[in-house]
Amino acid sequence: MASDDLARTKKSASRDGRLILFIDEAGFRFDPVKRNSWAPAKNPPILRPIAKKDRVSAIAGLVYDPRTKATDLGFRLQHTYYNRYTVASFLEAMITDLDRDVLVILDNWDPHRLAIDHLEETNPATASRLAVAYFPTYAPDLNPLEQLWTHVKYGQLANYVPETIEQLHRRAAQLIEAKQPRQETLRNYIRTAELVM
Repeated sequence: MASDDLARTKKSASRDGRLILFIDEAGFRFDPVKRNSWAPAKNPPILRPIAKKDRVSAIAGLVYDPRTKATDLGFRLQHTYYNRYTVASFLEAMITDLDRDVLVILDNWDPHRLAIDHLEETNPATASRLAVAYFPTYAPDLNPLEQLWTHVKYGQLANYVPETIEQLHRRAAQLIEAKQPRQETLRNYIRTAELVM
């Protein structure tokens, strides 16, 4: 779907009274994103990350109400990669908590398409409340949740070296939770993605 088609789809959702739900995933690793930082002269900080391949996988859903401009943020963390079943489970949980029909917009990724198929097979009542649209291929910046991952992963978690996977999990959860009540921050994610709402 081209970006202008996506804009028309969002305008149609607004006319139909649907909520808009953006979905995206990210991963947090033991090896931190490295950024320049302040330190005493000739005494640079030394990062010694633990050589582990464990990761915390995150999925988030950003809800936008075109009528009121209100936003909401839900997320889930786990220690394995997301697949059709875990994406479908998250979608089902998010939609169950919403009181109106929903336009879901997500990346054109096979597990996303399969998750929608799985939801239609296992929970047709919930699936019937959905309209689905996909972002254009190779256009991640159109997804407002990329701003969330940029702030958390490349900003607040930069130079952070956890000792355990549980510590990384807790820290990532704290940082994402801190965004939930910040309506203006969440609306800015949508503005930065230059989406016409």
